[in-house]
Amino acid sequence: MTNFRERSSTGIKIGMKKNKMNSMKLILMLFLLGGTSWAMAQKPDAIEAYNAGLEYYNLKNYKNAIPFFESAVKKDPQFIPAFRVLITCHEQEGQNEMAAKLYEKVIEIAPSDKTLCYNLALTYVDLKKYNKSILYLKRALDIDPTYGKAASQLKEIETYLEKQQKNAEDKEREKERVGGDASNLENEVYQLALEDYRNKAYADCLAKLKAYTGEITNPDFYYLKAIALQNFGARAKAIVTYEQVLELDAAHFNTNLNLGRICYNDKDYKTAATLLETAYLHRENDLGLLYDLAKAHYYNKKYTKSIPYLENYLNRNSDGGEAWRMLGESYSQTGKPKSASK
Repeated sequence: MTNFRERSSTGIKIGMKKNKMNSMKLILMLFLLGGTSWAMAQKPDAIEAYNAGLEYYNLKNYKNAIPFFESAVKKDPQFIPAFRVLITCHEQEGQNEMAAKLYEKVIEIAPSDKTLCYNLALTYVDLKKYNKSILYLKRALDIDPTYGKAASQLKEIETYLEKQQKNAEDKEREKERVGGDASNLENEVYQLALEDYRNKAYADCLAKLKAYTGEITNPDFYYLKAIALQNFGARAKAIVTYEQVLELDAAHFNTNLNLGRICYNDKDYKTAATLLETAYLHRENDLGLLYDLAKAHYYNKKYTKSIPYLENYLNRNSDGGEAWRMLGESYSQTGKPKSASK
């Protein structure tokens, strides 16, 4: 993107004399440089700081020039040429944020200066703040509708932004298309692998699932892989895959049931109880699941939690001798009367 700033003739040292004649010469010099408003306004101590800054500025020592120009504008807040060179110093030092703030400040002093508006617009381009750039280019054109550079730069930025917007929209459409394609492929692989599993072709099922390298969004994809692994006795890998199911769907019934029973068989009763509890919420009529959940709490010595599940189980299956024993022990451990136990 084209980015050429317009520079004013600011790097001119201003002579200072004490006698009246030389003061008149100074005023005349300032008049020739920038008009009567500037010439009559500058304070001698501000000019002194400005001239000191120019010593460094002309050597391209912008860092050391900055404090002198800052002093000049502090002593005389209307000293526009000092603002201009101060801004240039910050730009040369790569301090565009500071340059932009100073531009805005000096534009308040000289609101009809189209060059300041144009240069600030370019600084905002450097900062990738394109909306602000457009704002100041339009402001420059309000001051001078025939300002060709501003009109050209405005058109270039608007064209650039339109292109960027179109590219963003194209990328989003492509993302949606690829996402849809990936989802379709995932489902296609899953359905083919499921058919193999139903036909007890476990090796083919597992091969198809392993060959898929795209993103997996369907928890049943991992679940199918886990039960296929179990059929090959790959217990540890199956456990890891069950855990992947739960990362996608913490309430997945079959995974909570299968993994809960694996943990129960491993005597990890605490984890088993948590998993079976989740599974039971989906299938409260399953007596076998209810009994497993009750036993997990019992063997985890959470007798208060085991009691309601054991009572529920025995109300529906009163012949459960071992369940009566566990209920009696749970009553004993919690101090509850044993009148209900056999």
